[in-house]
Amino acid sequence: MARILILHSGEGPIRGADVVVLTMLDLLRDRHAFRLITDHEGLVAEARARGHTVEHWTFPDAWSLKITLTRLRTTVVAGFWLWRLIRRERIDLVHVNNGHYAHVMVLPGLLTGVPWLAHLHAPLSRRTQFLFGIHCADRILAVSKIVHRAWQDVPRVLRKCRTVYNTLPVFADPAPLPRSAFGISADRFVIVVAAVLTPAKAVDVAIAAVAELVRRGRNVHLLIVGDGPER
Repeated sequence: MARILILHSGEGPIRGADVVVLTMLDLLRDRHAFRLITDHEGLVAEARARGHTVEHWTFPDAWSLKITLTRLRTTVVAGFWLWRLIRRERIDLVHVNNGHYAHVMVLPGLLTGVPWLAHLHAPLSRRTQFLFGIHCADRILAVSKIVHRAWQDVPRVLRKCRTVYNTLPVFADPAPLPRSAFGISADRFVIVVAAVLTPAKAVDVAIAAVAELVRRGRNVHLLIVGDGPER
């Protein structure tokens, strides 16, 4: 049984990257020993409700794209704290989910030799990935080819990259809801957007596009599945 430390960054409502962590903890809890450290209060509450070991820990200014004194101090202090934790708990692998805290793993990774991976859920520029120390990871997981693409002309880093698509649980529902439950006629072409409803998802673009199709006489309907501040 491997001892795996998950270092996770997040904020706001539970969204895709958070669900990936919860799914992994739920499905593999009998095969591996997990310890989750995150600054996401919502994820802390949900993970604890499911019976997982989780610690709420904040990393001041760690998300900043500027080299500040606070960020440097956080990197050093958190690095030595993680180094002690990895040695004390005899951690076998560190999974940095979202990649924002990858730079705090560079020092303990070098000192302990423990392998660690950066799991990226959104496209980041190469400059941003260098700033976060993602290129130092032993493996880089991307959820799509476009996330993977940042390193396509840097062979030494590209060799570390793998694309692993997010998965969804399969629901065995013998009686799916009919279109009429959503007020959609049987002859309409339905376009579905499933996402957390935040500005970053640009759902307004889908709304504008479908509105333009309707204006042009197309028989389409937009179904938005999700929740969030832009609901």
